[in-house]
Amino acid sequence: MFLSRTINDSFGLVRLPGYPDVRVYSENQEIGRTDAAGELVVPRLLPYQKNTVRIEQEDLPFDAEFDVLAHDAVPYARSGVVVEFAVRPARGALVKIMQDDGAPVPAGAQVRVEGQVGAFPVALNGDAYLTGLSPRNRAVATWLDHECAFEFDYPETGDPQPRLGPFVCRRLH
Repeated sequence: MFLSRTINDSFGLVRLPGYPDVRVYSENQEIGRTDAAGELVVPRLLPYQKNTVRIEQEDLPFDAEFDVLAHDAVPYARSGVVVEFAVRPARGALVKIMQDDGAPVPAGAQVRVEGQVGAFPVALNGDAYLTGLSPRNRAVATWLDHECAFEFDYPETGDPQPRLGPFVCRRLH
């Protein structure tokens, strides 16, 4: 709830929980920066029309993950609309994965982290950049006719891209 004067125009409330001091634009005009709670009121939106509200990617931390940087806000006359941006920490790490015999998992292999959709490619020397990690993770690597699994912990750290491993990927089957 906000204290305000009589509302004669439409407005928006931008929400970026946990991300203060992020620039917000309405129709490519800078309106202001989010406050300590990650919120900003955007005045004078056109009612019943698409008003493009966007945030500045440059103001987000390196390890922030997001779905979109712009939304179309369509408020009613003399009312407000909440414009919420789904920004979250990536919780990513560069993970080194080794096979049972000590050789790195080959480049081009795919790693799937349990509980996530999609796979991550393995680069040279068994390195893979994984995101969306939990405190405890189980992953499966596949290539050609091989499949192996490994488990690892994601440490609580201020490092936006910690290096973890090497982890031994135990062959399945």
